[in-house]
Amino acid sequence: SPMFGALKPSDLIFRYSVTFADRIGEKTLKAFWKENLKNLSEKLLSGAIVYDFLTKDQRQTLTYPESATVVRFDFFKGDKRVVNPMPHRAYTLRYIAERGLSLDEIDKINFYDYKVVSTQRRGNEILVILRGEGKYL
Repeated sequence: SPMFGALKPSDLIFRYSVTFADRIGEKTLKAFWKENLKNLSEKLLSGAIVYDFLTKDQRQTLTYPESATVVRFDFFKGDKRVVNPMPHRAYTLRYIAERGLSLDEIDKINFYDYKVVSTQRRGNEILVILRGEGKYL
């Protein structure tokens, strides 16, 4: 959420509609978070393997260091890209965590009728393509 960090964990809030395009002072929330997370993400993620399950807007707030390996996932039902990949990302993260898969074992992801059909490496990024018939998700 673009409001993450702007409130205390104990603050009670009503349902709200805030996007990364909304402003805080002179900046959009996207620019605010990008500026504030840049140094932190560079320090925390240096040399790390990062499994990126972020949305497009969330991803634009982070700067990954060149020394990090960033693993992203694309999901397809048949030949069509999945429009809302959030549940697919959740199942993928759970699969990796429960089985303790290493980066070398990423091609073993196989849940419901989804399985890895390819991995593509570009610089420090790895794109993992999963395809299924969409019977269960």
